[in-house]
Amino acid sequence: MDFPSPLHPALFMSGPLGLSSIPDLSFMCSWRDALTLPESLPMSRAENTAAKPSAQDLWWEPDTPGPFPLLPPGPEPWDPGLTAQDLLFRGGHHFYSRPRATLDVTEQLSHFLWDHGDVAFGSLGTLMQENFKLEGTRSRSKKKTVVSVKRLLQDLGGHQPWGCPWASLSRRQRRFSILGGPVLGRSVASLVGELLQEELAGRWGQILLDDAITGGALAWLPGSTALAGQLVYPTGVALDKLCFQKVSLTSDGHPRVFGDPGHIQLRGSVRQVVTQTVQGEALLAVRSDYHCALWKVSRQGQPSPLQVLQVQKGTTGISLSPHLPGELAVCSRSGTICLWTPQNGLQQVYKDPETMVFRDHSTWRWADFTAHPRVLTVGDRTGVRMIDTQGPPGCGLLLFRGGAEASCQKGERVLLAQYLKECSPASLNPTLHLICTQFSLYLLDERLPLVPLLKWDHGLPSAPLVAQLLPVPRPGDPRPLLLGGQGGQLQLLHLSGDGSSIPRLAGHPQSLPVRTDALSGFPVLEPPGQRRLQERLDAPTLGLAAAILPKASTPSLALFQLSAAGDVFCQSLHLREGEPGPEPHDPATSWTPQATTCCCRWLDSTKCPFTA
Repeated sequence: MDFPSPLHPALFMSGPLGLSSIPDLSFMCSWRDALTLPESLPMSRAENTAAKPSAQDLWWEPDTPGPFPLLPPGPEPWDPGLTAQDLLFRGGHHFYSRPRATLDVTEQLSHFLWDHGDVAFGSLGTLMQENFKLEGTRSRSKKKTVVSVKRLLQDLGGHQPWGCPWASLSRRQRRFSILGGPVLGRSVASLVGELLQEELAGRWGQILLDDAITGGALAWLPGSTALAGQLVYPTGVALDKLCFQKVSLTSDGHPRVFGDPGHIQLRGSVRQVVTQTVQGEALLAVRSDYHCALWKVSRQGQPSPLQVLQVQKGTTGISLSPHLPGELAVCSRSGTICLWTPQNGLQQVYKDPETMVFRDHSTWRWADFTAHPRVLTVGDRTGVRMIDTQGPPGCGLLLFRGGAEASCQKGERVLLAQYLKECSPASLNPTLHLICTQFSLYLLDERLPLVPLLKWDHGLPSAPLVAQLLPVPRPGDPRPLLLGGQGGQLQLLHLSGDGSSIPRLAGHPQSLPVRTDALSGFPVLEPPGQRRLQERLDAPTLGLAAAILPKASTPSLALFQLSAAGDVFCQSLHLREGEPGPEPHDPATSWTPQATTCCCRWLDSTKCPFTA
């Protein structure tokens, strides 16, 4: 493959920007700055694009102001769990120069000691055996310094837990509290306080970023026709039931559900669902915290299990090969990357417990394939590396790293590294990779690493953990790229370019409606029910899937979302030309009778907890 023709040889610099002795000319020209917004193409290529519609005139118009529920809610009520307000310290520290988040350990510790005293102090009594001696000699003070733990535990066992803890105290209990209070109180508080601090720090990090759902837990399996398929998603309180729901799409992109979903009961929470069709064979891979499973899906949509893999260190990502059917890349928290096939088993191709570019405490790892079947990309929070599975250990080079060449901000970390899997010469180049951080989106060519071809600040308020490259709606149109954040925000971009040119961001990115925009489509409830409904619509996003109907007169997009509450929402959008219309949440878009009926039926379900 040759270099892109629009890039002049005189502008090529040896080495990445910021790490070369050559003066930095990034303010004049570089790949990272040349592709941020659409601009006029060279005159030599004007005849090739004259018949194509302008990318700035493409706009996906939603049929409803927000997505509406596709399936009834589950039987189990959803608990939003801990929030940021539950963990923050309310006292405040005035000596800090600027405010910062402080975890409320003291309040949590006091509640734990009060409500679970048997857990906090029971282990100490067991370790002290039958008798223990605090201090003193064998004299008349023996009865005051030696306490029988067996009888003390009997006294504590007869205590009524629902009454006042100081209502009735025996002399033995009072003597024990006086003698052992200064020693046992400090040891329990320090030990339990350290464990509680560690647990709250983990919960706080999970609220800020839950990397377990990277890649998404919702997938669309195409059926025998372009208008039929299956939605694969987890459900249940523990998200341990994998469901297969048959869905058909009308000519205008509206989904219809057929029958009850089939399900497979698993032994762990489903974190990621991946589908891939290679050489006419449809495959489905599922990742939980400590297991990975692979299914083969027939043309009738029936899954048949192939193999299950157990990972003791915990998995963080799986990817299906677009080249060889049944081959997966599995990565664990120990820094190990393996190729897995049901025929040959596991093959370790990379292992490094440390991060690539600089030290980072995160154990998150990610792996994906490239344009070459035997070359993989391995990513962590600091960068992405390409490795040759057939070469010696450590053979490879960096594809991306957080630094000056990518103009990364302070604290910017890699959240997702995905191979775009485009093989059509009339569209994007088959060597492109997408890398998402909490601030920006990057496109890189594996032939020219380290220097991004495209950088765009997505502006999502939450971490982008799901991305999907959609098919071309019509011949000559740019490729839609769907980007989803953990908080439910959605962005739709259009990427133009072919094998002989560099990719370009076509038109302005479009913000799509979120689930909270569907609140106006539901009937008005009582204040408690309205608050629970809004909390359920605000649940984090676990998965994102889309299907495009290109054969229709007006291309339509069916968008499916899976929330942490186990609800599946859908929305239809149509592609139209002309100036961009109003924003999706604008009142100009009204609710259709079918969508309103779905919202009312969702609330009227006997299993719905909002009307109780």
